[in-house]
Amino acid sequence: MFQGTSSNAGKSLMTAAFCRLLSDRNIAVAPFKAQNMSLNSYVTADGEEIGRAQALQAAAARTEPQSSMNPVLLKPTGERISQVIVRGKPRANMETRAYYQYKQELISEVRASYDALAEQYEVIVLEGAGSPGEINLRKYDIVNMSMAGYAEAPVVLVGDIDRGGVYASFIGHLGVMAEWERKLVNAFLVNKFRGDESLLDSAHSYMLSRTGRPVIGVMPWIRDHQLPEEDEVNFDLRYGGLRTPSGEESPPDDSIVIGVAALPLLSNSTDLDPFLREPGIRLVKIDSAESFKRHRPAGLIIPGSKNVMADLRHLQEAGITEAVKKAVECGEIVVVGICGGLQMLGHSLYDPEGVENEPGTRMKGMGLLNINTVLEGEKTLRQTHARFLPTGSEASGYEIHHGRSNQAAEKELFDIPSLGYRREYVWGTYLHGIFDNNGVRRHFLTEIRRIAGKESPLLPSLHHSLDEALDGFAAVFEKNVDVSYMMKLIGY
Repeated sequence: MFQGTSSNAGKSLMTAAFCRLLSDRNIAVAPFKAQNMSLNSYVTADGEEIGRAQALQAAAARTEPQSSMNPVLLKPTGERISQVIVRGKPRANMETRAYYQYKQELISEVRASYDALAEQYEVIVLEGAGSPGEINLRKYDIVNMSMAGYAEAPVVLVGDIDRGGVYASFIGHLGVMAEWERKLVNAFLVNKFRGDESLLDSAHSYMLSRTGRPVIGVMPWIRDHQLPEEDEVNFDLRYGGLRTPSGEESPPDDSIVIGVAALPLLSNSTDLDPFLREPGIRLVKIDSAESFKRHRPAGLIIPGSKNVMADLRHLQEAGITEAVKKAVECGEIVVVGICGGLQMLGHSLYDPEGVENEPGTRMKGMGLLNINTVLEGEKTLRQTHARFLPTGSEASGYEIHHGRSNQAAEKELFDIPSLGYRREYVWGTYLHGIFDNNGVRRHFLTEIRRIAGKESPLLPSLHHSLDEALDGFAAVFEKNVDVSYMMKLIGY
């Protein structure tokens, strides 16, 4: 089991890497994370919603994702409120304190999910959440040491050295653990190191002497691992660079700018990832009318949102909606709204059941598409395959939404009615993963190049398959981590 000294220490990717290496050795393996909090989610073939990280780990394990791999998913909808998804389906919206009381009722369901996986696979690679050192949350724990104890799983504690103080954090975590918890911790793994690894030798000798446990690896800092991120990311760090045909970063001198509306409750940021491998494209965060005017993007993506009205209100108050509407009227931009972004583009939003707001809440939209959206309690969860009508190319992805958008006199974007709509400078769709489809992405890039006045042909994409990216990351893991030690931990 991989646990971490903090959130974003690297647990998810370490789990994915080890799953891939076990699969490479013809071992039937599956990932498991009892509870995940993330706005990046995925829909399985059975129409069940799980954390995006567990879908990635399943791909690494070369197996189909299923809700048993992530029985509890929390999706924040506002301050101290989250939608609680259990075994792939929404169960309730809960405030933090109410959820902590409810967690005790989930223990049996979490363990049943783990047991179901254990019957199907030879090895389960578990991932913790946050940190097992949060002593104020220990009695509510269903995902860290309580799960390791139930599964009798040896624990590798992962720390992010880039944040500083990683060795003190390792020792501190052992210091606040109960004796039975300490016995489960077998080793430490240092992540995100930049520099000469030999400088860490004395620290590792000290750790072994002080704790009796080895540091079994030092993973280097990898800026562009080409794998989806689990949660909210540092936008400038992940998306702020510009790619040249060789794949290196270059100054944004002659780049085409795609703006991304900065939503406080942005969900499924992985919809942006396909542009990371397009030469000459720069993604910029649009968080004000001033930033919109300064960057003058040829394209704008309004991503998904876990609270559409709240995020739309944010865009309105920032002056972004008016600036965008003027640019569309002048033919200076192509706007694409995905899921919640689609709903914002319409004339109105209505929440009669109180799905995301007070029951009966209404709000005017941006009015860029002739649609009206009603939020509904029943959540649409499905994988979708369609034909993209502007080019006739095939497109696939998944839908995760509570609303239905009714249109009048708008062109359909796909051959499936209501999956998406279009005008000359505006697209809207419920299809997450839309830009993973080469035909759709390249058509959008052609359109914004025309807006930007670029006459040269599109440069070839630098895209690698997910399998190639997983193989590459696993190779780095195998080179820098004592995999033989880990294999012995699990009895191989």
